[in-house]
Amino acid sequence: MRDRSFVFQMLMLAVGLALMWTWALQAVESNDYQRRAGAALDRARRAAAIEEMRSTAPVRGTPSATTSSSLVGPSPAAAEPTNPTGTRPERSAVIGRLVIPKAGITSVIDEGVDEHTLARAIGHLPRSPLPGQRGNVSLAGHRDTFFRGLGRLHRGDPVRIETARGTYIYRVTRTQVVGRETVSVLDNPHHGRVLTLITCYPFRYVGPAPRRWIVRAELVGTETAAVALGRERPGASKS
Repeated sequence: MRDRSFVFQMLMLAVGLALMWTWALQAVESNDYQRRAGAALDRARRAAAIEEMRSTAPVRGTPSATTSSSLVGPSPAAAEPTNPTGTRPERSAVIGRLVIPKAGITSVIDEGVDEHTLARAIGHLPRSPLPGQRGNVSLAGHRDTFFRGLGRLHRGDPVRIETARGTYIYRVTRTQVVGRETVSVLDNPHHGRVLTLITCYPFRYVGPAPRRWIVRAELVGTETAAVALGRERPGASKS
């Protein structure tokens, strides 16, 4: 009997070690992907900002005041989509970066919500609009990785999506808990520009969680690539 108990204990120990090793390997791969994808996104943002500044530079002999407002972010009603051609991004393509200081979230957003994508990034629901477009931009993430701090958000907290074409600024309007099969959170009854963040709930539940934690936010401002680059430059004043 003791031999069987010992074997069982050793088996459980082996399983536990294997799971820990798998988790550690996934964490390393995820961190490496976030670093590489984030660096590529930053290069694209800098290139877009430089191109924008060149295209809006005053022509010699013309008053500089004609371009004084060229770097002012458009109003939400005039927000540009991140993909003006209208084509849908390929699966796992980088959409942008989600930044939520209150929740400690800074993560690359990829197209798709399959397990491979969600293991290394926040996922963008393929049928939802892209950041800045009219409609309900929907993002999903695991509660024990990228969306671990999502439960700390409250009404009024700022949420930012950084893309190569510019930055979209949202503000949280509400949070709620729904059933895992509830799809109405993807609706947009007021036809505005809104953002929905989705993760499993409860956050510390062991196993497949029975409900979903939802954060809804609305677009309140935008920044062009050049404005965002100037704001993020070391030494730049923070508003």
